[in-house]
Amino acid sequence: MPISKYSNSDHYIDANTGVLKNRLGITTEKEIITYFLLNKKNATLPYLCYNICVMRNMFSVIYSLSLALWVGGMFMFSFIVTPLVFKNNTRDAAGSIVSYLFPVYFPFVAAVSGFSLLSYLFLLSWPLRRLQTIILCLLVLAFIFSMLNYIVIHPKVKDVKAKIHSFDKSMPDTTDEGLLRMKFKRLHQISVLFNVIILIEGIALIVISQRYG
Repeated sequence: MPISKYSNSDHYIDANTGVLKNRLGITTEKEIITYFLLNKKNATLPYLCYNICVMRNMFSVIYSLSLALWVGGMFMFSFIVTPLVFKNNTRDAAGSIVSYLFPVYFPFVAAVSGFSLLSYLFLLSWPLRRLQTIILCLLVLAFIFSMLNYIVIHPKVKDVKAKIHSFDKSMPDTTDEGLLRMKFKRLHQISVLFNVIILIEGIALIVISQRYG
């Protein structure tokens, strides 16, 4: 895209296009980039600024993609996959199916929240503005909750579940079985709470990103 056009005729005007040249004789963005790539030693500062801009754009794309996978993946699993599994199977069978998905789901949530946090750190400008601080706090909290779910809560749920014979309410409870079910229910509620918080934070980050850029 031309930088600017002038009708006057002088040595700064391209005779063929009528485009204003700069001191390097460059008239388009493509030529600017080419110049910086071919003249690294003679254009260190501009070349460095160009690289920084490219890196920031790359991390901006990673951040947006991570947020999309974060919210989309959690929404799909929590509101589509899991309800369908429990709707079309017995309680015990559905629990077994979902338990095979958890070892993939929890690392996935931790990974996308971690990528979102890391990519946003590269986009920060110092000193931090108020909105940047809020976004950073949301990202850090989401990553902490996702890691707690992955490293702490899920292994405990898995251990307790392995000791429970059945979740079918028609099955009689022994004393130990009843206590294990109560413990499983409590851990499951904590996991769900963390999951809801992480999802809400992801949605909030997308809204902020769309509204404030």
